[in-house]
Amino acid sequence: MGKWEDEAEIYRFMRQAKIRDLYMAYADQFPEYFLTLASKHNMPTFEFVRLVSEFHHQLDRKLLRRPPHLKPLDQRTNGIMFLEQIKTHIHGHAMVRFAGRETTTTLREHCAAIWTKLCPGGTIDLQEQKDEHLSGYLTKEMEAWGYDDLRQAILFRDLIGG
Repeated sequence: MGKWEDEAEIYRFMRQAKIRDLYMAYADQFPEYFLTLASKHNMPTFEFVRLVSEFHHQLDRKLLRRPPHLKPLDQRTNGIMFLEQIKTHIHGHAMVRFAGRETTTTLREHCAAIWTKLCPGGTIDLQEQKDEHLSGYLTKEMEAWGYDDLRQAILFRDLIGG
């Protein structure tokens, strides 16, 4: 089987298995905030995921004011991010529940400081989530040919390590 046939088979499987619907249902569990992280420069997907992982770790450290691994999962920052335009202008949109009880303004300040340090020139947008159909927007690229959910979906719980 050639590359195109393999991609066609994966695309058919994802459509038949309704993978997008499963991701949308999972994302809807984190209705608090909508977060976008973007890089000024394109980079390999694995590098962007590494930056998101480091962002997550530093943010939890800041919000929890102690080593994050000492807190249970339900008290940590959790959510799901979907990467878009991975070959041209990589960025990620996420639905997030943050650790702690900070105000939106404080969360924006913390997120901006951390992302700016990790990804110079990159941008960040954090909004309180008010759109009940946001998971549909976040997963829109899953309808596109060639979308790879194994590389383009980041479960924040997978970033939580000891």
